[in-house]
Amino acid sequence: SAWTGGTVNHDIFWFYTGYQRLTSGGTLLRDFYELNPPLTVFFYAPAFFLTAQDVLPLERSILLYGLALIGLSVAATYRILRRWPDLGGDRAALVCLLLFFAATIMVGPDFGQRDHFAALGAVPLACLLAGRNWGHAAPPRWLALAVLVAGTLTLLLKPHYGLLPAFLMVHRAWGQRRLSALWDGDFLVMAATAGVYALTTPALFGDYLKVIVPDAIALYAGHGANFNTLDVVFYSYLGLFLMALTFHPRLNGMVREARMFVILGLLALCAYFIMNKGYTYHLIPAETFFLLAMGLLASPILQVAGWRGPVSLAWQAAVFSLIVTFMPHPYLPSPQTVRAQPMTRMVAECGENCRFLVMGGTVRMIQLVSYYSGKEHASRFAKFWFQGLRAEERKRPGDPALLALRQRIAAMIAEDLARYRPDLVFVCNDHADYIPYLSVHPGFAEEMRHYKAAGTVASHKAVYFLRKPQKHGDFYPCDLYKRKAS
Repeated sequence: SAWTGGTVNHDIFWFYTGYQRLTSGGTLLRDFYELNPPLTVFFYAPAFFLTAQDVLPLERSILLYGLALIGLSVAATYRILRRWPDLGGDRAALVCLLLFFAATIMVGPDFGQRDHFAALGAVPLACLLAGRNWGHAAPPRWLALAVLVAGTLTLLLKPHYGLLPAFLMVHRAWGQRRLSALWDGDFLVMAATAGVYALTTPALFGDYLKVIVPDAIALYAGHGANFNTLDVVFYSYLGLFLMALTFHPRLNGMVREARMFVILGLLALCAYFIMNKGYTYHLIPAETFFLLAMGLLASPILQVAGWRGPVSLAWQAAVFSLIVTFMPHPYLPSPQTVRAQPMTRMVAECGENCRFLVMGGTVRMIQLVSYYSGKEHASRFAKFWFQGLRAEERKRPGDPALLALRQRIAAMIAEDLARYRPDLVFVCNDHADYIPYLSVHPGFAEEMRHYKAAGTVASHKAVYFLRKPQKHGDFYPCDLYKRKAS
């Protein structure tokens, strides 16, 4: 599978590119124009450092880093759950085994994504807060502090998941009938961690809030939603079905705890909808909490069904590992598939210091071509994510504010062309006829005079998303331009 050394994740490779550029004196606006908070890049710093020092290739360093975080998350969760009086050692071990399965087998090629790491922090944090809500014995103070800080930081990779600790604190205030619960020590630690993070961003990367966030809202946040109907229906019904099971009158055991996991899974599913993109890896936290709830409900359901024999931990673990193994995974093409694509071959063979630029295309295509060709993508952008601008221009044709925004984007691309001087430029006109579209800025038109048309290259977007792309016939040509000899 991909996370054991197959295809590198395209998003993570782009963050690694940002890490290299920012740690080499680059800036956000000039070198790494990324819509996600820049501190996200440095969450991966231990893995990126190993790759930058040529200790491990990127996919191996991410695997090592991810396994280390999984080990810490599972160990912290077990230490907390062992203090829940009604859980027992076997059931706590089962929950932790399911957390391990969820963080490895279940995520598949999404291993290392931000939502994957958010789930690793969310589970021990939720167990800590829920245990305190119910009055269970507290873990050692050092462990509680570590879980509160680390859990908050992982959730800040995707702040939408702040719904989970917010609910747990409201649950405490309601259950204990005291509003002061919202000022308990654990809340203050989480608030202080989030506050330091929030203050660090403008202190280190002021341009992110001033320029990039407004661009993200205008050009990206409201566009590109592509929800899979089957995913939405399945996980919505799964959450509601598990919630209904927790109210079965004959179920005994960890029903209260299972219900809490289901609620947290439903809140994580709400975050999936709030993010409004429909990417499968946004489901990882919801899937994780649903799986943990199923683990807690398994034995009570068997008892209600009439099973009278013992259900050993080994048997339950085996059954759940089999279930998780057969869960559908998102697809990433193999390294061999990426290397076989015409664009990858052309870039790989264009010379030792060759750079290339792709106008249009998907981030998967661009970043995987860059990684497997070993050549730098000559842009501050991971991809041309300006389809939001095209959508607004269709709604408000001739709007001077939109024209000014297009001029600014074209100016940045012209600067990249002048600075990187890419040898190859691929123009994949999937959202716009890019050359005339960007030539509204004279600098872009001037830079393109250094290039001559050299034919077309077949591109196939579905190669990067589907196992059998030939059935879908979405080939589209990318015009090729080569830099003229000086």
